[in-house]
Amino acid sequence: MKWLLAGIIAALFLAAVVNTARPAELVNVTVLDGDTVRADIDIGFDIILKQQTIRIYNFDAWEASKARRTLDLSPLQWQEEIRKGMSAKMALTGILKNAKQVTVHEVSGRDPYGRRLLKLYADGKHVADTMKEKGHQRK
Repeated sequence: MKWLLAGIIAALFLAAVVNTARPAELVNVTVLDGDTVRADIDIGFDIILKQQTIRIYNFDAWEASKARRTLDLSPLQWQEEIRKGMSAKMALTGILKNAKQVTVHEVSGRDPYGRRLLKLYADGKHVADTMKEKGHQRK
C-alpha cells in the first residue's frame, strides 16, 4: 500500500512540474542567416545552454553568403540568392530585435550540420510563419 501511495504522490508531483513548465528562452541572440541564429538557451532551473547554433524548424530562407555548399548556382544566381538572403537576414533580425521575449517550445533534434532544430516564437508568434508571410521562404 505504501508503494501505491508513493507512486500516486510522484505522479501528482510530475504532473504539477510539467504543467508549470515554461518555454525555454533565448538570450544573447545573434542572427547568422535568414533561418539560423546563435543564442544562449535558458531552459530554467538556472540551466543555460551557451552559444547554441539554432536552425528554425520547418523553414528555409535564401542564403546570405556562399557558405552552403549543396547549392550549385551560377554567379548570377548566387548574386540573386545572396540579395534575397540578406533581406531575409535583416527581416529575422528585426523580428527578434523588436520582440520582448524569444522562446523555443519544441525540440526536433539536429540537422546534418549539427544545428539544433527548434521552433522559435517571438512574443508568442511563430517566427517561421512570420518569415513565410513576409515572403522570405525559399520555394
